[in-house]
Amino acid sequence: MPEIVRMMPDDQLHRYATNAPDTYDAATRAAVIQIAQAEMTRRAEGVSNRLTIIVSEGPVLTKTWLSPAEKPAPVKLPYRFRFDEWEFDGLDELAAILREVEADPLKAVIRGRLKQGFDPNGWHRRLRLPCPKTGDPATVEDVPRKWIMVDIDDPPLSNVDELQNRLPRELRGANYVGQISASAGHPTLNGKFKMHAWFMLDRALSSADCRAWLGIYPGIDVSMLTPVGIHFTAAPVIDAGYRP
Repeated sequence: MPEIVRMMPDDQLHRYATNAPDTYDAATRAAVIQIAQAEMTRRAEGVSNRLTIIVSEGPVLTKTWLSPAEKPAPVKLPYRFRFDEWEFDGLDELAAILREVEADPLKAVIRGRLKQGFDPNGWHRRLRLPCPKTGDPATVEDVPRKWIMVDIDDPPLSNVDELQNRLPRELRGANYVGQISASAGHPTLNGKFKMHAWFMLDRALSSADCRAWLGIYPGIDVSMLTPVGIHFTAAPVIDAGYRP
């Protein structure tokens, strides 16, 4: 029985973990539910320390500096992406991945993962639900993650020390990987900046868990805390015509 349960697809496993079929006697049903719940925990742990890196097929996934007088040009999202899952162990390895991704303007991060059945080497839309206009299927599913990116958005910061006062109590004083936004340093911001702070958690949280937790704190942008919400990581692109 344990081997059969471990081979089940996720949707069937979830059903067995909550209500095993009545065809089993009471003792067997209880055992099956316990095995299924343990397997769900094992699978969640297997994906919790992974990042899904999305790769743009066209426009860059960062802001572009055109001139000192103009605010950096916003991102123009591409239609399709490639999805790569990168595994890491701890904050140091997470930092190393983010440094690598930061150097590539065609890359960013999402919390979800590409659903089973889609070619990881292909190009796909970034859809949590089927598209009502085109009928394209959902491509991304939510998975619990033991990491979170906190987007300190509005008002912007004047210095890094201000970060602690903007964080929830559970994260204050914890080690983190910090990234300033792609607008930081631009003359139009007058020395202020927005910041992304990446933390490791003691347990895996779903995207909905993250929104419920951080959504009550003013100045933290939770809009990207969905399976498909883009966590922008790349340094800005400086246009060839930019003159300080």
